[in-house]
Amino acid sequence: MTKRKWRFLLIPLALVLILTACATPEEQAVEGVHKAAKLLEETPEQPNEKIGDYSVFLPGGFTVEAGSNAPNILLQNNNDTYVLFINENEPATSRLYYDLLESDPSKEIVEQATNELSDQFGFAAVVKHSEEQFELIVSRGGIKLSTVTNDSSLDKKLTDMMQVVHSFKKEEDSQ
Repeated sequence: MTKRKWRFLLIPLALVLILTACATPEEQAVEGVHKAAKLLEETPEQPNEKIGDYSVFLPGGFTVEAGSNAPNILLQNNNDTYVLFINENEPATSRLYYDLLESDPSKEIVEQATNELSDQFGFAAVVKHSEEQFELIVSRGGIKLSTVTNDSSLDKKLTDMMQVVHSFKKEEDSQ
């Protein structure tokens, strides 16, 4: 009799796990955007990569493409290429990239979230790029990271991207 009870518990649990794994890109966008924006309230990861005058944390699998340098640094992870754009003229509280996104009527924003703290402003957004592709954007002040992807792990990519942006430091600042 107890085996039968376990079956009745395991079947709904398995269904929940399967349905969670099959989340639509839009559902992943909602979860990922909000998690990424919330990351700005946490202590940034310690940088593990030096790129010219900058240091940054790169999550596992991320590499810097050879020859990349500021203001546009190309990162690679699996089949996705990311552009890390550095605008040193913008402070950590800058809303420039967010305002540009918001004012562009050609952008079909699927989901976005902001996080404004006393010393920084950041946001994460997912923009429909084509029928099966999305542009992922995260920013903190004058640092922006973006990619275009058709992969289904949008939520994970957004949090990885925010870890990169949140950890970014000019080398003189990290000493």
